[in-house]
Amino acid sequence: MASPDLLERVAATDAALRGDTRAIDAQIDPAGAARALAEEAPLWLRIAPVTGTGAAGYLAVPAGHVWVRSTSGRSTLEPLALNGAAPAPLPKVRAVALQVREVAWGTSAAPIPKAIARVVLATEGGDEIDVASAVADDRDRSTSVVRPVATALAARLGVPLEPTPDAPSAPLEEPATPAEDARPLARWTLGWEDDRLVLRDLASRGPRESAWIWSAVAVASGVGAVVTLALFLEAMRAEAPWRGLAARAGIAVVFALGAFAFFHVARHALRYRAAGTPIAVFADDRVVAAPWVSREGAIDPRPEGRFGAGVRVHEIHRVHVVPRNGRHVVSLDTEHGPIDLTEADAPEAAERLRALVERSLAGVASTRRRRPSARA
Repeated sequence: MASPDLLERVAATDAALRGDTRAIDAQIDPAGAARALAEEAPLWLRIAPVTGTGAAGYLAVPAGHVWVRSTSGRSTLEPLALNGAAPAPLPKVRAVALQVREVAWGTSAAPIPKAIARVVLATEGGDEIDVASAVADDRDRSTSVVRPVATALAARLGVPLEPTPDAPSAPLEEPATPAEDARPLARWTLGWEDDRLVLRDLASRGPRESAWIWSAVAVASGVGAVVTLALFLEAMRAEAPWRGLAARAGIAVVFALGAFAFFHVARHALRYRAAGTPIAVFADDRVVAAPWVSREGAIDPRPEGRFGAGVRVHEIHRVHVVPRNGRHVVSLDTEHGPIDLTEADAPEAAERLRALVERSLAGVASTRRRRPSARA
C-alpha cells in the first residue's frame, strides 16, 4: 500500500529527472552504469550517504538516497532540486574508494563467508557516500562486479581511485550493454545497511499505511464493548439467569480487550515516521519479507518479519511476476507458500525488480549443499 504524500514525492522526483539527461543507479545496474559513467554526457546518479552504527537492537537509521547530477571532469555533484527547493550542496569529492568487507553469516559451526565490495565516494568534508556494491563468495568475485564502476567514476570526476589498482582495468567487452533507465525504478532503492542488503519502497510508510484499519477495528471493538456492557446491565436489572449474564459479561470483556489491543497497534503504527519502508532484507542465506523496523525505519536484524521467519534461499522455487488487479506483483514461490514483496504498474518495472531480487538472493545464498526437504 502506498502513501499519497510519498507517491507525490516520487512523482515529483520523476518529473525533475525528465529531460535528455540520463538517470542511472549503479546499485541496481552496475554494468550499465559503468558504461554510462565512462561517457562524457551529463547524467543523474543515485547515491546514498553511508550511515553509522545502530542502537537499541536495530541497525542504523538509513540516511536516504539522493539523486545528483554529474558532469564529466568535475568533482562536484549537484543534488536534484524538488518542487523548486534548493537542496544543500554536497562536499567536493576527494577520491573514489573501492572497499571490501568480509562477513561471516550463519553459525560458528557452519559459517557462510561472504565478501561485500562497495564503491564509495570520499568527500573533502570527511563523509562517505555509497554508489554501488556487490556480494559474492570471495573478494575477487565481488570486486570484479563493481571495479568498472569505480574506475569509470574516478576518471569521470578526475579524482584518484583508492587503493590504486596494480594494473589498469581492462576495457569493457563488446557488445556494449547500455545502461537501463533508472527512472522507472525511482520508487525503489537497494543498498547495504550494515551487513544487510535492503530493498525499500519509497512510496510506502509500511505499518503507518494500515493504521486507519487498526483504528477502525479499535473503534468498532469499543462500540461493541459499550453495547454489550449496556445489555449486561439491563439483564442484571431484569434478574436474568446467570448463564445469560456470564455470556454478556464475557462478550463485553472480549470487545474491551480487542479495543485496548488494537488501539495500541494503531498508536504504534501512527508513530512510524520513516519516509519509505523496507520490503525485503537479504542476508545469511535467506530473505526476510516485511521485516520488523523501528519507528524511524531502522531494520531489526533478527531474521523475522511481519510474515514470519525469513525464508532460506534453497526453499524458494522461483521469483515471478503475477498480474493482479491491473498491477504486477513480484512474488516468491516458496515451500511455505507464496510471499508477495512489492507491486508495480508497468510490467517492465516488475520484471526488472524480479531480476533484482533474483540477483540479491544469489549473492547472499550459501554455497553449501543442502539435502532437499520431503516437501521439495
